Amino acid sequence: MRVILWLGAAVLVSAQQLPTCSAPLWSPCELTFPLEAGEDPARAELRIDARSPHKDTKNLHAFRDGNALVVRFTPDEVGDWDYRITSSLKRLDGQVGKTTGTTSQAPGFVRTANVHHFQTANLQPHLWMGSEIANFISIPRADFDAQLAARTAEKFTHLRVILDPSSDLKEAAARIRSIHDRGIVTDIVFGSLPEDRRERERFVSDAVARFAAFNITWAGVSAYEKLRGARTLLKDVGLDARLVAAGRVDPTRSGRHRFENAAHCMAGLHGWARFAVAR
Repeated sequence: MRVILWLGAAVLVSAQQLPTCSAPLWSPCELTFPLEAGEDPARAELRIDARSPHKDTKNLHAFRDGNALVVRFTPDEVGDWDYRITSSLKRLDGQVGKTTGTTSQAPGFVRTANVHHFQTANLQPHLWMGSEIANFISIPRADFDAQLAARTAEKFTHLRVILDPSSDLKEAAARIRSIHDRGIVTDIVFGSLPEDRRERERFVSDAVARFAAFNITWAGVSAYEKLRGARTLLKDVGLDARLVAAGRVDPTRSGRHRFENAAHCMAGLHGWARFAVAR
């Protein structure tokens, strides 16, 4: 029945051209859906269910970029992928498009292995060597590029960056992409979170939509011990240990790393993405 529904929806594609992209394994590509006259970017919503050649499905939310909705997608299987749209925009809802994953020598995203060790998706050991880029967003791009080149030459495998609600997330994504392209994992720490729950959910969901396609770890909040209501805030965004026990986040894909004055939680990349989508 599911196959029939997908095939039936695919017939509708002929009515309009849907975006497509082709990318090597573990390299992000973007599906951009331009809005038409009368469609409000602030109210439009869109997500896709991307189905791999082996029929695994990833649920991905779009983020707003000017007058368009964008889904950032990273293939982890070679071959043709289908994606089915769920959207508040009736002209797009139920439509089916395609993307392609091509071969790559990239080792893949980092994950935990044997509880206390790390490996990449190709099952090779991963040595976690962490550093930090201070003032990640505020420093000039040339200074960022110079620091990134230096950390790469020093053989670091992780770079810690701090974001907060005032950060330019579009610029942050461009810089995280540069880190990703160097084969380095980005450890994202939130310097603060909005106190209002709706604003907090909006901010976290936007961050997940923009960054989850990169090789990252979600590293909780900085200054955990000094943040008022930190446990409640982290619970709201899916970083509480009880959510791990309940299956709401996936500890098998998490990263744990500790810097001075920073707290890191069991926050799986794909698990947290699922939590944000569910909210």
